[in-house]
Amino acid sequence: MKKTVITLLLAIVTLTAAAENNDAKLLRLGIGAGMTNASLDVPDKTLMDEAGTGYFMKLSLKFNVPVLPIYIQPEAQYSFMDSFDPMELKDVTLKKLDFPIMVGAQIGSGRILGLRLNAGPVFNVSSSADEESLPVRWAAGAGVDLLNKITLDLRYHGCFKDSDFPNVDFNYWSYSIGFMF
Repeated sequence: MKKTVITLLLAIVTLTAAAENNDAKLLRLGIGAGMTNASLDVPDKTLMDEAGTGYFMKLSLKFNVPVLPIYIQPEAQYSFMDSFDPMELKDVTLKKLDFPIMVGAQIGSGRILGLRLNAGPVFNVSSSADEESLPVRWAAGAGVDLLNKITLDLRYHGCFKDSDFPNVDFNYWSYSIGFMF
C-alpha cells in the first residue's frame, strides 16, 4: 500500500513538473463566436436543400492532458439560423443549444503557432418550445492557435443515421474565432 501511494505521489509530481516546464495550463477558459453554413440533404428534391446560414456564440473549457499533446474540450454553444420551412412554406429562425465534447491532439505549443485536430459527439437541446431536439450528432475539424490566445476553428458537423429520419442528413460547416484566457 505504501509503495502504491509513493508511486502515485511521484507520478503526480512528475506530471505537474512536466506540465509547468512546457508552460501548458492544465485548464483554460475560452469564448468564441462564428458562422455556420448548413445544407439539408433529402431524397425528395422538391424540398429545398439549403438550410441556411447561421451564427453562434460559445463558451469552452480546455483540459490539457499533462505530458501528452491531447486535450478534451467541452463547450456550450448557442446558435441561431434563418431558414425556410418547406412544410409550412415560411421563413423561420432556428435556435438551439449545442454541447460538443471535442477530443483532440495539438501540434506545436501555440506560443506563436499551434495546430489542432479534433472530433467528438455533439448533444443538442432546442431552445424553442415548438422545435424538437436533434439527435446526437458528431463534429470533426481543425484549428490554429495564435500567440497562445487567439483560436481559429473550422469544423464539419454531421448526423448519425436516425431511425425517425433515415434518408435525411442535416450537415453543416462552422467557422469560428475565439479567445482563450
